[in-house]
Formats: sequence, structure tokens, C-alpha cells
Amino acid sequence: MVSIVFTPNGESEIPDSCRDRFNLSNEEEMDLRYKYFYCWVTFSTGEVTLLEQSYVPLLDFMLSLDWAIREVRTRGSSSITFTEHSGEIGMSLRGDRLSLEGMDGVAAQCLIGEFVRASLDFTNGGIGYLLSKYPSLELNPSMQRLRGAMGEWR
Repeated sequence: MVSIVFTPNGESEIPDSCRDRFNLSNEEEMDLRYKYFYCWVTFSTGEVTLLEQSYVPLLDFMLSLDWAIREVRTRGSSSITFTEHSGEIGMSLRGDRLSLEGMDGVAAQCLIGEFVRASLDFTNGGIGYLLSKYPSLELNPSMQRLRGAMGEWR
């Protein structure tokens, strides 16, 4: 079983000093990906934890999952990389089996369908959380692109 979960950091994702200046429907993707919405993310498969309570930007992680799914399906390999540090979760696909290698060398396997389902659940949950707090984000092109891409993951 693949599990990808996030926990909000308990603080405001957008600093109060910035709230009045930004309209999230027009915010640049790079700012949305790297400046806002940090949370704790854990990614595990079976008994193996590949990422444990890593503090990452939620939208960036969701878009990284999108990239990883597309790449592993077209090229047979991909990775989830992190701007916050030099870590990487490597992936390679053989048939319907996805091999994963965590940052500390720990390895795991799962079905590609399990990874895609967990990614969809994570991303749906992340989008729902963000839109419940910041409704104007729904009009942002990056959010619209991510929502559209999710339909192609199946």
C-alpha cells in the first residue's frame, strides 16, 4: 500500500504581511511553488518510509508528482527532487512494478497503479485544503493546469 500524506504546519501558509498584496489567482507559478503553502509530507510504501515528515511546499510537491508520473510512464524512470535540499526519490518502471529509492538509499516497490492512486488522493486532498483556505487560487493557471493533468494520470 502506498501512502502519501501531508500535515499543515499549523501556521498561516501566507505571511500576514503578504495577504493584502497578493491576488492568488494571478500569482506566478514559481512563487506558488516555492514561497507558500509549506507542510509536512510523509511518503511510504508498505513498511518502507521514503520521505518522513519532510517540510516542503505543498503545491510544488503536487506538481512534482505530476511530473514524476508523466516521466516514469513515458521514459520508464523519473525522480521527485526537492528545491529545499539535494534529496531525491528515484523511480524506475518495469512492467507494472515501480521501484523506488529514497534519499537515504532505502528501496521499495509497488504497483504503478498504487502510486498513481496515492498521488491522486494526495493531490485531491491538497487541492481541497488549499481551495478551502484560499478560494481565489482556483482561478490560478497553475492550479487549473494541475487539475487538468490529474485526469491524464489514470
